Order: sequence, then C-alpha cells, then structure tokens
Amino acid sequence: MYKVFFKNKEIILTNRKTIFYTEKKTQLIDFDAVDHFRQKVTIFLRSKKYHHLIIFSENVTQLKKSFFGLFFQIKAAGGIVFNSEKEILMIKKNGYWDFPKGKAEKGEKLKTTAVREIKEETNINAVLTKDKPYKTYHIYHYHDELAIKTTYWYEMKQGKKSKPEPEKKEGIEKAKWVDKESAIEKIDKSFLSLKYLLAYILK
Repeated sequence: MYKVFFKNKEIILTNRKTIFYTEKKTQLIDFDAVDHFRQKVTIFLRSKKYHHLIIFSENVTQLKKSFFGLFFQIKAAGGIVFNSEKEILMIKKNGYWDFPKGKAEKGEKLKTTAVREIKEETNINAVLTKDKPYKTYHIYHYHDELAIKTTYWYEMKQGKKSKPEPEKKEGIEKAKWVDKESAIEKIDKSFLSLKYLLAYILK
C-alpha cells in the first residue's frame, strides 16, 4: 500500500478494498476496470467534494508505476535529527513547520543529499543512525505542471555540535530544537504526510 498526499487530500494505492472511510468524501477507483485513468485522477485533484481517493488493483506494482507516470517525478531526501537531549530539529518555512530536506542533485546518493540539505538549511551536522529510510509521496505544482516528489527520510543524530541557523535565502524563517511534545503539536498544524512520518519515527 502507498499513501500519496496533495494539499489536504489523501490518495491510497492498494491491492484490495480493505480501507474505507466512514465519511462521504471518499472516492473509489478500480484500476483494473477503469477507463480514462488520468482524467479521473485529475478530476479528484481538482474536486472540492472529495478528500480521499482509494485506487485498488490486483497488481499494486503496476498501479504505482502507472499512477506515478502521470506526474513529473522528483527525488528528495531529508532527516529527523535528534540531539543529545532527545530534541528534534525542525524548520519553519512559508509559515509551516517541517523537517529539513531537499532535492537530490544529479548522481548524488540520497544519504548524502539528506546530510547536505540539513547542513545547508539549518547549519546542523547530522549523522545517520538508521540506513533504511521512510518514504513520503507528495504531489504539488512544479512550474507549469504537477509533480510527485518522493522524499527519503533518514533517522539521524547530531554530530559535531553547532547552533541551528535558518537558511533565510531559501525562505526558511526558523531552525530550532524542539521537544517531542512540541514537535507533535507543530506537525499537527502542518502537512498530513509529516504526521505519519513523525508517528513512525517516534513509535
């Protein structure tokens, strides 16, 4: 199963109709029987009526390939960084709290991207503590088209100590360490995909 986010909308790609929402703002698409797949997805993204879309298929691998193929694809990487006091590194950008991340450069390894972006955006030196990333998928407007960004999130710890400093030229307003409770509170008012990410890291 894959969860993809667009603004306040949630799209689930799954192999069976096992997930249902009790509210009426959910739309279902049978990928194996549907015609005009691109059109139906586009209508959902533009719709103000539906907030959830469940697309199901017997072959989820093919479903994911076809769905992602509808969009320009971007890879990014970032991290959830803890300091010695178990505080979490957060940034505030464009009015929303987030975790440091950025696009991968051509030929760059994703782990390298994550460490580099954290340093650039916050001035914090980060060291990986787990090799396996948590992936989030997010659709957004990129130039004149819609793109889907796959972000690889790594769990990290602070390396050589330095003071958080926001990269203001990139629109980052704040960079700071916050305790777990504050992180949960800030993310609750931010992007839905980050709620799943933080819950996974803190479980």
